[in-house]
Amino acid sequence: MIRTCLFTVATLLSAHATEVNFFGEPNGEITPIPYEHHDSEEAHYLRRQLNALIDPKTIESKTIEGYVCAKGKVDWDSRAHMLSELPGFINAWNERTAYFGKQINPGYAGINPGGNGLFHSFSVWLILRSIKPKVVVESGVRDGHMSWLIAKATEDWGPLFVRVDPVARGWDGVTDNKHADKMVDFRGENFVDVADINWDELLPQKKFFFAKKQKKEVSIHSYLSLQTLFIFDDNQDHLKRILHLHKIGVAHAIFDDNYMPGVGPAFSVKDACDGTGHLRQYFNAYSGTDHELVAPKRCDGHHANCEELPFDDKWWLRYGLAIEVVLLKYWEGPPLAPLVRPYGSIIDYIQDLKKYEGPKTWTEEHSRLVVESTKKPLFPSIEEASIATGIPEEVLEFESGRYIHLAYVNIRVK
Repeated sequence: MIRTCLFTVATLLSAHATEVNFFGEPNGEITPIPYEHHDSEEAHYLRRQLNALIDPKTIESKTIEGYVCAKGKVDWDSRAHMLSELPGFINAWNERTAYFGKQINPGYAGINPGGNGLFHSFSVWLILRSIKPKVVVESGVRDGHMSWLIAKATEDWGPLFVRVDPVARGWDGVTDNKHADKMVDFRGENFVDVADINWDELLPQKKFFFAKKQKKEVSIHSYLSLQTLFIFDDNQDHLKRILHLHKIGVAHAIFDDNYMPGVGPAFSVKDACDGTGHLRQYFNAYSGTDHELVAPKRCDGHHANCEELPFDDKWWLRYGLAIEVVLLKYWEGPPLAPLVRPYGSIIDYIQDLKKYEGPKTWTEEHSRLVVESTKKPLFPSIEEASIATGIPEEVLEFESGRYIHLAYVNIRVK
């Protein structure tokens, strides 16, 4: 089961370890999201799915184990496997840094400004090379740093690669790409949000990529459910994205900006994982003026649309229940090195309340909670990570401030 991210872990353990179910409610008393929950299409859809997929009385009592959210096992999670993939990744990373430093972002020395960093990139590399999807959809492209790495990681099998972004800039998808003929761009004036793309029209045109060596016809649904990976770095509401993929039958997704509960420009899957909302309320506790308690918000569209929500544990428990029911697996990529400056690269954004949710004053306690909500790093020190990767210590320290709990989810499909 997903382990919820709770601030008052000890209290909950002592009082409820055997008396409540995993979501903090008395056993057998889980309440699906009601129809009157803003009367939204999402609420109606989610309520139907919850009622169809789960009998609340069958949920077992679970012990709260810590802050790190996790569910199920993935094939790439062993340290030995990660170390085996590291040399190939580092070679690709260095090649990409050199190319973008000269051609795309010369002012940033090849660093992906405002985009995917080193630690997250390694997790994406691992997932791609383990799942080997035949369709990759990247929503949120920016300058194309991650696009380039996706193309490099998948060179051996060359999936159909769909890129989606309202702005067309940066890497053209052709340079250094062995499979440029399999690139489909919905960028710039051709932009269509992933939720609005007609996959039935798109995928049959590319069917020969998948079915040319098979005797049987392969259904569109099987393309989506088993062989497609969506990579989201678009600052949209993660729960909405997950429910949409569940609805159309997509099993695999990655969320890059998976912020701590109560933090960031959009509602994250890690936020939904905080079923009782205690950690979220702590990160919201100092968001207002004069340390006034501010109600938590659920934001979408890069903080353009925010909805203030009540301080009601049962309200937030339903978000945890939604994640628990719809997801089969949830895995957060570990950092390569310790987080010596947790959230250091985004604290200025967090403190600008017009752009991000989060505490107005960032304290050592917030940093501690970020570290405790993070998996153990692949290497125990910055120095050891530098020796193993050849990446300078100062770069690793900088990258530790860009780590935001990238998550892979395996979604239940019909």
